[in-house]
Amino acid sequence: MKVKVAKTSGFCMGVQRAMNKVLDAANRGQDAVYTYGPLIHNPQTVELLKQKEVTVVEDIKDLHSGTLLIRAHGIPPQLREKIKESGVKVCDATCPRVGSVQSTIKKHVKKGYTPIIVGDAGHPEIVGLVGYSDGRGLVINSVEEVDDLPTMEKVLVVAQTTQDEEKYSRIVARIKSLYRDVISFDTICESTHLRQEEVRRMAGKVDAVIVVGGKNSGNTRRLAEISKEYGVPTHHVESEEELSPEFFTGAEVVGVTAGASTPDWTIRRVVEKLHHIRGRKNHYFPGVLAKLLHLACSSGLLTALSALGLLMATVVLTEGRASPFLIAACALFVFSQQTVHNLSDAERIYFSSPVKGKFIASNRTLLAALAGAACLAALLLSLRLGIVSLITMSSAFALGITSHLGGFGGEAGKMRPGRWSREGGITTSLAWALALAGTPAAASNSTLLPFLIAGVCIFLISFLRLNFFALRHIQADKMLGRMTLAARLGEKKTVTLIYRLIIVLAAITAGASVARIFPAWGYFFAPLPLYFFILTVKRRANALYSENNFFASVDAFMLLYLTVALIWYNVAS
Repeated sequence: MKVKVAKTSGFCMGVQRAMNKVLDAANRGQDAVYTYGPLIHNPQTVELLKQKEVTVVEDIKDLHSGTLLIRAHGIPPQLREKIKESGVKVCDATCPRVGSVQSTIKKHVKKGYTPIIVGDAGHPEIVGLVGYSDGRGLVINSVEEVDDLPTMEKVLVVAQTTQDEEKYSRIVARIKSLYRDVISFDTICESTHLRQEEVRRMAGKVDAVIVVGGKNSGNTRRLAEISKEYGVPTHHVESEEELSPEFFTGAEVVGVTAGASTPDWTIRRVVEKLHHIRGRKNHYFPGVLAKLLHLACSSGLLTALSALGLLMATVVLTEGRASPFLIAACALFVFSQQTVHNLSDAERIYFSSPVKGKFIASNRTLLAALAGAACLAALLLSLRLGIVSLITMSSAFALGITSHLGGFGGEAGKMRPGRWSREGGITTSLAWALALAGTPAAASNSTLLPFLIAGVCIFLISFLRLNFFALRHIQADKMLGRMTLAARLGEKKTVTLIYRLIIVLAAITAGASVARIFPAWGYFFAPLPLYFFILTVKRRANALYSENNFFASVDAFMLLYLTVALIWYNVAS
């Protein structure tokens, strides 16, 4: 069974903007934070916000302090004035697209037009839009309701931003056939258009469709309705717990889409559960491979192997020697560090990947013992290389462990509201550089400059890798109160930083080869910046796939480095 995930799934711009605003306010912890009505139509996310002490209010009469967030749906102007008079701080997260529709209605009402708003009566967005119509707005939701409209001279037609565009086109056509002076605007947002078009395309290519999102979300329900109209078995679920293997009997390809108020972590959990169901349906061999990948990613083995690619690249570029003690010490160092990272990061891992999170939680004692044993073994092996190598490796361990201080003790699946934790991007990357370039340098009699430049390259690669993972988990990290660099900067600035670091890395490797600091064939690092560039460009296409597959896609290229470097090393020797 193959799983296809719609590229446009998850938060739209307006919802993401509102979530960022409320999480920033909640994580600061300075004032009580309220939302006027549920922030989004997703019960699970609203419950998580409640754990962060974000309170939903339906009446402002008792509010006189704190911060009140106006959700993406917007509110009527009369209510906005009352909120301003109440004394609370107002954080306006009205979606810019919704604000544009509000302005359109207000402008044309002054010109004498009667607004006809196509949408779900009683929906918060519709309530807000009607508030701008000076009491003259009419709400309809079907072509049949057009015939019941009163006589009007000048008509304005707009839509709720998440309406079905095909239905809206039919309604506008019918209105124009009955009234002379009609102005209509396409107010359905681009995100809604793209989601609906993608579902229509997907329906002809899959055997079943899973629509993920709140049952009270209008735009999510419409995605399910569109899929059903094409005759595809469709299941609307709020979480992975509602999935059943019986849904997919006889299905070869399953499509997954989600509404504009569905967070990334919920979609990933659904995809992960589908992969689990798929594994049970697969033959023995693919099932074993999936289990091996899960074990390698969850335990830190894959990261340790991929890091050896960087070690061997350093050895090849510096024309050094790779003794078994050096290889084993560096592999054990990275394994220990990655395992410690997994143990200290249990909350976030469980949040995005319950299967991986449960594995770590249930094997916590064993993994801690393995990490400790790996650390001790790495230090003993580095001692065999010399006292300077031991000092270098010990320093790398000290740096690495500081990045995880304060992260232990988090129970898998339990969120502590308002907790700010530290992501050791810089210290972790320095630790990798010190271990994978510093230890070979300490064991070598060669000049230090090539090792120094190789260390800078390893630092940049590790830093890129960490922030690429953090970019994927911005939503979850903000919800958990984890201020990673990506969570602080936001997606756009983080992507810009990654692109700039890729350019710096490519320039350093090329410059070192041109200057003959590295061997003439030393463009060995050059493909990796290109690979990170491709991953960043295609990040949205891969963002919602399972945690293990995503993890493996990032580290796979360094495994290729290991293979090529070993071949080159043996040939050169």
